[in-house]
Amino acid sequence: MKPTTILLPITHTLDTELIRYTKSLAKEHSAKLICLYITSPLTLTNCYSYPSLLYSISNLNVDLVQMAQEDIAKKIDLLLDDCEHETICLIGPTTDTIIHVANQKDVDLIIIPSQKDGTGSRFVLSPKEKLAKRCKASIIEYTK
Repeated sequence: MKPTTILLPITHTLDTELIRYTKSLAKEHSAKLICLYITSPLTLTNCYSYPSLLYSISNLNVDLVQMAQEDIAKKIDLLLDDCEHETICLIGPTTDTIIHVANQKDVDLIIIPSQKDGTGSRFVLSPKEKLAKRCKASIIEYTK
């Protein structure tokens, strides 16, 4: 099946090698590339006794996250300037955010970086398994 829309979720640093791989795949199939940068929700547990301080810190963190997301989006756009793409920056839980965007944008293929599972537990699902259980898109794990 030839993908028409490819989703590349990014949760930490920009992996330019992964972005280039996904970009070449999108160009090869004339597919739209959606680059999703996800920031995990911030939890501030040590300020419960000072609600006004907690509110102030939360607002400060949101402003800083928004500034960082704008900067990341510009860097992603530069890397993908010769490819049909859309850059989305969201705050939320990783798996739920990926699934939401994949369903909303009718994504055919999701590219995720391969992750080493250091737990060795058969009870812990890998990111690929978590997505596959709840998403209709095909999933490819990129390995360097």
